[in-house]
Amino acid sequence: MTDGSPMAISVPEGLGPGDVPAGLSWPRSLWIILPANPSEAQGESISRLRTKLSELEDITVSDVRVQNIRGRGGLTYPLIPVKDVAGLYRRAHRSRTAIIAFGGAKVLLDISELPTSRGCVALERFIQHKCSYELVSRPEEVDRALSGALAWISDIHCDGPRDPRCYPTVVFETLREYPLDTLRERRDFVSLHRTSKRSSALTDARSRTWQIGPAHTKDLIQVGGRTLPIGFHWDVQASRDSTIVTGWEIWRLPGKGYTNIHPDALIRGGNATKTHPSSAERGKPRPPRTPRMSRQRNSR
Repeated sequence: MTDGSPMAISVPEGLGPGDVPAGLSWPRSLWIILPANPSEAQGESISRLRTKLSELEDITVSDVRVQNIRGRGGLTYPLIPVKDVAGLYRRAHRSRTAIIAFGGAKVLLDISELPTSRGCVALERFIQHKCSYELVSRPEEVDRALSGALAWISDIHCDGPRDPRCYPTVVFETLREYPLDTLRERRDFVSLHRTSKRSSALTDARSRTWQIGPAHTKDLIQVGGRTLPIGFHWDVQASRDSTIVTGWEIWRLPGKGYTNIHPDALIRGGNATKTHPSSAERGKPRPPRTPRMSRQRNSR
C-alpha cells in the first residue's frame, strides 16, 4: 500500500468546537484496490489506470492489495487488510476520496472472528455515502471509472450534520439496507429510526440511541464534500450491553452506558472499552459465536 495515513486539514485560526469553516478546499484522494493475484486482463486495466493518473495533479494515490483469507468451512474471502480498512475510512472523512477496484473486496467487521459470508461486508457497502466506488472488470472500463470517480469527488453529497449519510454505516446498525439518495428517502429513514416524536435522536437496531452531542474537540472532517461542525459527534447511549465493531476495532458498551461516536467511526470516552486494538490480532481468530441474519445488522 502507498501512504494511507489521514490527510488532516488544520482548523482555521479563530475557530473552535461547533464552528463550521467556510471555503475549505479538501484534498483529493484515490484508492486502487488490487486483486491478490491479478489476471492478465486485470494487469492491463491497472496499467491503463496508472497511465491516466500520471496525467493528473493534486491527487494522492494509495494502493491496497486484498488478501485471500481462508475462513470457516474452507471458503476463501478477498479481504482488505485491517490497517487499510482503518486508513481508508479515516481518510474518506479528511479528503474527497474515490475507490477504483479491479476485483471483489470485502471487509471483515469483527476482526476477532474467522471470515464468513455473513461476517463480511462488501467494500462498496462499507464505504457507502463516504466516497465513490467504481469496479473495473475489463480495460475498456478504465476511462469511465476514472471519470465517474473524479466527478463524484467534485460534487457535494451530504446536506449537513443531520443527514443520515453522516452515520458510520456499519456502526449504526439497521434491520435492512435503506436507500438514501433522495431527500424523501433520507426523511423516511429519520422518521423510521426517530427515538420518539419529541426527540431528534435516532435509535439503531441494537437499541442504541444516537443524539448529536455538544462539540468539545477540534476534529475537522467532511462527509461527501460537506464540511461538518468542528468536533461533530453523537452521544450514543446503550439500553443493554452492546458490542461495536468497526472493521478495525471492537468495543464493548455496557447497558445504560454511553460513548461518543464520530462519523469516521472514532469511538471516544464515556463507558466504552476497547476489547481488540487496531493492530494485528494477538490470538487466533475464533469461529463466529452466533449466526448473522443480515450483514446490515452485524449481529452486534
